[in-house]
Amino acid sequence: MRWWYTGDVNPYVPLRRHSRDADARYAELADRDGPVPTARPDLGPCWIWTAGKNPGGYGTMSVSGRDTLVHRWAYERFIGPVPERLELDHLCCNKSCVNVAHLEPVTHQENTLRGVRRPYCKHGHEYTPENAAYHQNGSRYCRECGRRRSQAQYLRRKQLKEAAAA
Repeated sequence: MRWWYTGDVNPYVPLRRHSRDADARYAELADRDGPVPTARPDLGPCWIWTAGKNPGGYGTMSVSGRDTLVHRWAYERFIGPVPERLELDHLCCNKSCVNVAHLEPVTHQENTLRGVRRPYCKHGHEYTPENAAYHQNGSRYCRECGRRRSQAQYLRRKQLKEAAAA
């Protein structure tokens, strides 16, 4: 890791630390000429984070030695703290956007319901009002897949009972 940070394996070479504060890095690494969201052109252009991103696609940067989500840091820095039990929703549906005007604090359920929705489950069943059901946390699931899982579990247990009785 030392070579990764410094380009040298010598333990006497100090590790590189960010010489600029978080505000300067935010201003430098946020591309303010991003695309205008097609669904919400009234929001204006996205500010795309051009540096590191986490596996989910959200921009990250190190602040006080800790990796931080940039959109959350920016909201707390320029707007104020995110209210308790709420999370930030990207109104532009662009995970790498760090424009605080595109962020709104909402509940997890509201954020999930606003998300981009697939019309089919991973097994190809269409999400219709009769086939879609929702967990308490707001996530959606397919009732047909649930019925098939239950049926398969029932048959497995039945076979185990028959094998144990034989």
